[in-house]
Amino acid sequence: MNPPTPPLRQGSGARSELSSSASTALSALFAPRYPLAARLQMADSLLIALGGLRGLTQATTARLSRHPGVGPFTARRIQAALQIGRLVHTRPLRQNRPIRSSQEVAAAFGARFQDKLQEYFLALALDARNRPLGEVFRARGTLSSCPVQPSDIFRELLLHGAPGVVFLHNHPSGDPSPSIEDLRLTERLCKCADLLGIRVMDHVIIGRQGHFSFLDAGLLGLDLPSDPEYALDDLKTLRTCQNSLKSAPK
Repeated sequence: MNPPTPPLRQGSGARSELSSSASTALSALFAPRYPLAARLQMADSLLIALGGLRGLTQATTARLSRHPGVGPFTARRIQAALQIGRLVHTRPLRQNRPIRSSQEVAAAFGARFQDKLQEYFLALALDARNRPLGEVFRARGTLSSCPVQPSDIFRELLLHGAPGVVFLHNHPSGDPSPSIEDLRLTERLCKCADLLGIRVMDHVIIGRQGHFSFLDAGLLGLDLPSDPEYALDDLKTLRTCQNSLKSAPK
């Protein structure tokens, strides 16, 4: 039986532009009844159709199933393999160990959120020693925003008796730099937390280009000016100085 896959686009240079190792690994997930050459062709065809590995990580089971030669069973195999890959690159937070840096938060949640097509907001409850108690609030938004109400967040934190919290959300654009809305939300959350006696340890933004920490940038708990654009300008200046210091000869 010939595999129901369309021929590769002429002149696409798929085998040179796409990672050969990625195509080889992906081909192993197709039905073994197809010869290796056909499975490699189907893997290349799928990667081209989805725009590469990033598109593959974002594709739903339904989208994968519609591709010639894939089907529901192979689609689930592909997504299971991708999930295993995410777990390999995740360093889970230990419940008996205090969180000491934004890098630890990014390492624990980066692989899970950095390729999402929608914004997700998460509240991680902490105990008095900054040890994680668990995720107590999650919200899903759109491509560019995730509206959340402080009352919903802090209701869950109070129910769990959490004296501390780390907020986390992702930017589907890949750029973790905070927007004006992020600055305003963080200011509101910090003010609410202060009234309730809950410590906001950080607000971390995750993107494919890295992560941003309000604590590391010195923006946690600050009162914004009437025009938050000033805060963004100050942040850009701070980042320029930090990059200059990193590149300066020792």
